[in-house]
Amino acid sequence: MEAVFLSLVNRSITAGWLVLAVLALRLLLRRAPKSILCAMWGLVGLRLLCPVSIESPLSLVPSAQPLPREILTAAQPEIYSGVAVIDRVVNPVLTNTLAAAPGESVNPTQILAAVLPWIWLCGMVGMLGYALFTTLRLKRRVSTAVRLEQGVKQSEYVKTPFVLGLIHPTIYLPFHMESADAVHVLAHERAHIRRGDPWWKVLGFLLLAIYWFHPLMWVAYFFLCRDIEAACDEAVIRDLSQEERQGYAEALLRLSAAVPGLHACPLAFGEVGVKTRIKGVIHYKKPGFWIVTLAVLAAMVVAVCFLTSPAAEKTPEITLPPAENAETVQPQEQPEAPLVEEENEAEQPEEDPLEAAITAAIFQRNEPIFENTTVRTAVFQCFDQQELAFDSDPPQPNQLTLYGNALYLGFSVEDGILHQTEGSNIPVAITFSCEEEGYELVEYWQPGDGTDYAPDIRAKFPAEAAKLALGDQHYLLEQFQLCYAQAVEESGVDPDVAIEAYLQELASEPSTSSNPQDYLEANPVAYRELTYYGAYTVAYCTAQLAQENQNDLRGRLMQILLNELS
Repeated sequence: MEAVFLSLVNRSITAGWLVLAVLALRLLLRRAPKSILCAMWGLVGLRLLCPVSIESPLSLVPSAQPLPREILTAAQPEIYSGVAVIDRVVNPVLTNTLAAAPGESVNPTQILAAVLPWIWLCGMVGMLGYALFTTLRLKRRVSTAVRLEQGVKQSEYVKTPFVLGLIHPTIYLPFHMESADAVHVLAHERAHIRRGDPWWKVLGFLLLAIYWFHPLMWVAYFFLCRDIEAACDEAVIRDLSQEERQGYAEALLRLSAAVPGLHACPLAFGEVGVKTRIKGVIHYKKPGFWIVTLAVLAAMVVAVCFLTSPAAEKTPEITLPPAENAETVQPQEQPEAPLVEEENEAEQPEEDPLEAAITAAIFQRNEPIFENTTVRTAVFQCFDQQELAFDSDPPQPNQLTLYGNALYLGFSVEDGILHQTEGSNIPVAITFSCEEEGYELVEYWQPGDGTDYAPDIRAKFPAEAAKLALGDQHYLLEQFQLCYAQAVEESGVDPDVAIEAYLQELASEPSTSSNPQDYLEANPVAYRELTYYGAYTVAYCTAQLAQENQNDLRGRLMQILLNELS
């Protein structure tokens, strides 16, 4: 459920930009037909409903995924809104309050991820339950209504006219209504039915119930209800004379009612924005051709710019240049790993000097913490590099600075299975002096904790490298897979043993469900470990599926893993 909630939060944030755009157009296009404004609110609903969107260079949405999936497990949780000002304000607060404390087994964001989805679910159920209760109560109150004509009833409990029902909508009127008012009221309510407004209002309320946690969704629903009523008014008075419009406005005034609370239905004649509607009726002028054209074009531009998502950033491929006449730099001596086949060491290809120097630097910065850590691995994801050449006499060696993400993992081996004992995942800047003998470490820089984390990175890294470091860390899964591959190679363990154990754990709970997604949500650690084994998991699952029933629970879980890792 955490993944579903995170997806809804991201969708609501991206839809929030569209809400702001529609609110701005409401101010700029006051003389435009209100039906076009209703169509724009329909675009907001479409954005909230669609789980995917097309990438486009024309998109004005700052970020397609403001809350990355890795925020639940990151040591320094951060958002990537795409707006630098917002990131600078929000991220220091997040890193200061939600950063994982050293030695803690549970990340604070993981606690929130477990609690917030249930709060959201309770809020949604509460709103839907309230809507159902008020609707049933209203239907019970008007159950004694008297039929006036086809589709129209009267009741002593009705204070202001309204439409109730979706499949067979019925107009309810109060008794003792003046005949002149009844003509205008029936024209208005029948316009609602022709336009399908009861359906649109219910759909809007359902979306509000799902996205109740986002303040802009409440604003959007408020103005949707106002624009629906205004559009209906326009549909009725379009062909009326000035005198008839005056009568329509007077009917609005006489039958206006303050409706407490928030309702999915009914659509009441004098429910919302009566003062504004009366002014709009009295001063109504049929929009000109160019105003309508401009409003339609504005709606099309909004659709193109806010229903699409910005193109995803890709990590640049960096080629690391070797130093001239460089020899291999030996990494710091590691604790002896069990089961290492020494006879194969001679067959190992010679390691790149720069990669060896990077590994040595990461190991030097991350000393072993626990005694049972017997296997140490490190992977560096390079975002950018800068080479500094000195023009001096005598000549000085060039300096090379690499900006990227350093992942360090320490493992123990128990019963032939690797167990992660310690680790570090942090953006770093590593500077080497390019000596003739190889690469000599000059500086190993990493950002400060808490509120200093993000500002330090932005001050130290090049702009594009800083975005990658503070972004969604899409490269992190590959880094973990490389670390696990190193650990398997160094320890000599059989990865199939661990993969089979994690598959059994993944398929163990909840035993009463047949939905694979329930098992993934119940066993996130086992699923995560299987993805970290990467190519080993792919090979094992492929071989198992060739022998076993692919349609049972275990087979479907393995197919999901293969799809995830493909």
